[in-house]
Amino acid sequence: AALDCGSPGTEGNPIVIDGEKKCKVCCFHNVYLLRHPGRKTRTGSRKQVVYVGYTSCVCRRLRQHNCEIAGGARKTTRLVRETGDEWEIERIVAGFPTKRQALSFEWALQHPCRTKALTATERSSFKGRRGGRALQKKLSACDLLVESPRFQVPLVVFGPRVAKMVV
Repeated sequence: AALDCGSPGTEGNPIVIDGEKKCKVCCFHNVYLLRHPGRKTRTGSRKQVVYVGYTSCVCRRLRQHNCEIAGGARKTTRLVRETGDEWEIERIVAGFPTKRQALSFEWALQHPCRTKALTATERSSFKGRRGGRALQKKLSACDLLVESPRFQVPLVVFGPRVAKMVV
């Protein structure tokens, strides 16, 4: 069952913070990683697409990306309209106390070969033709960044199974 973050169409028991309904994940600043099956190629196969973003309300943001409500990123909504397939949450990193820390983590996850949050050896593993865009590379970068001394806050990482219960 989905938790209620106060956005229309969700269900469950919300918690109220400063007079605003929120689900437990939406109490923090979050960075999320989405996966989409992608467009069909000429050979009929699909090239998986990965998207990294920041939000304070994962429930609402996923609905925006999947064109259920207005406000999704152009890249994600266009892909949903063209293919009919929805984005799925692959990972949520929650618990950032400030927006700035979450946005810093988001940038580092989007640019694992350039971030100073990883060691030179760790950064070099993300260089190459794909530039760290493949899903497995992003998940690996996420794991390394969560353990990085640069983000010294207790972060909570949700995988796809837990994320489905949250949103």
